[in-house]
Amino acid sequence: MLSFLHSVWAWVSKIIKMVIAFQNIVDFFRNPERLKQLQRDKNLIAVSIKEKQSNGEYNILNCLFNEKTEKIVGEENSSNRNAQGVETRRMDAETERSFGNKDMIVLE
Repeated sequence: MLSFLHSVWAWVSKIIKMVIAFQNIVDFFRNPERLKQLQRDKNLIAVSIKEKQSNGEYNILNCLFNEKTEKIVGEENSSNRNAQGVETRRMDAETERSFGNKDMIVLE
């Protein structure tokens, strides 16, 4: 999973947050355009992947993922609105609880 994250991290558009709240992750997927895609295509899932960096900070990737093609929806460049990288120092309690000891969660 982390090799996938690294390959996407090279091109994905990124934002920086001091603390990521679980609501930030949910809001990314509540975008009306993304919601329509998820409802229209049952092969798509809403995925959030985290990686803890050696300095204790986190990289988090939120994306629409096509289970059939095993690819992120859209072009592999920074203008892809179906993928977003978040660089953050910490996660709020709800985000930590949601990920637990997993690197990836699927939002439903």
